[in-house]
Amino acid sequence: MIAQVMLNDVLVGYLDRAGDVIAFTFDEAYLASPDRPVLGQAFEDRVLSPDQPFTGSPSIPLPTFFRNALPEGALRKVVEARLQHSRFIELDMLLRLGPDLPGALRVVADPLDPGADMPEAASPRRAADTADPLRFSLSGVQLKASVHVDLDDEQKITLPLAGQGGRWIAKFPSSAFRDLPENELTMLRWARIAGLDVPDNRIIDVASIQNLPTEFPREGRALLVRRFDRTASQHRIHQEDFAQVFEIEPEEKYLLVVPPDVTVTYAGIGAVVSALAGEDDFKEFVRRVAFMVLSGNADAHAKNWSLIYPDRVHARLSPLYDAVSTVAYPSLHRTMPLGLLQPEDPARAARVPLEAVTYSDVRELAEQAGEPADSIELEVRGFVERARSAWREVRSDAPSFVAEAVDRHLESVAL
Repeated sequence: MIAQVMLNDVLVGYLDRAGDVIAFTFDEAYLASPDRPVLGQAFEDRVLSPDQPFTGSPSIPLPTFFRNALPEGALRKVVEARLQHSRFIELDMLLRLGPDLPGALRVVADPLDPGADMPEAASPRRAADTADPLRFSLSGVQLKASVHVDLDDEQKITLPLAGQGGRWIAKFPSSAFRDLPENELTMLRWARIAGLDVPDNRIIDVASIQNLPTEFPREGRALLVRRFDRTASQHRIHQEDFAQVFEIEPEEKYLLVVPPDVTVTYAGIGAVVSALAGEDDFKEFVRRVAFMVLSGNADAHAKNWSLIYPDRVHARLSPLYDAVSTVAYPSLHRTMPLGLLQPEDPARAARVPLEAVTYSDVRELAEQAGEPADSIELEVRGFVERARSAWREVRSDAPSFVAEAVDRHLESVAL
């Protein structure tokens, strides 16, 4: 057995090698527990057995749920550079980052069988020095770090050592996209004033962060965002993104139709939110869809929406995150990254330009999610009015090119 899969301190199951793939199996005691914490909705929809493995494929050995807990983009490259090359490199990465994965998920080397059946590169003995602070996983392509802010001195910000975790996310400047942290800060301030659920956030100088790995920038400004999956006492609140909910690979987060026949749409996300979290969370969801349209955010893909489990069992919509006005960058697309509505024929699925979304679309989205169209339309109309007014409050604090791009975009938006 290679590793144990935990939710906080609850043993959920095991990861092991099965030929050319990695298999995940549930622990029998976990399945027998009447109040077991939820690992993921994709598993809740099945009849589970400890004899039923969930596997990857020979080309992608790690199961989909766990792949979606790994970093992407710049942070992934930094982590991979610390690992010995192996066809099981994603498992190696999962073991390295296992103590500080998103949500309550933990993956730890099995203490009863330390390395006996483990791929050579995955052995904990081959991990880098435990003093290396790069032992966290955060989704998204932007370079990010899980950091600790001193309660007695909020200017003292550090990357914690292995196993200690952090309660904040630092999002670093990008060489590809100008003033990205400042752009997101403006969008989060705008969203909060408009009434959306937004984590605490602020801008800091990168130079104020201590213990940074050498691959991270040392200049510019970073966005600091409080983690909604960690409490003040460092208790972990479980979360899963909608790539995990829909069982799609991280590389498929922008696809309209995922083979063989999964159609990923905002109406589909809304239906899950409505069914699991109820009317209030669905209203928050459609307000965020409207805000995505108003702010010109064409990057709200499947991994930028999440469920959280405050009581370990019942799902709620997570707070807003990764809100950027992408229309400020002319090289990027201006269409929704997912389909808006569920098409009758998946072959006819299409992306909708942000500015083309109408209140008729809002009504149909509500109907497809099983919510009353009239009250949802009224909710969104009221929100749009508040959000347009709130933009005037935050506009002056935005980078000038962001403010001008949002102004132009708002003039063309149908909502």
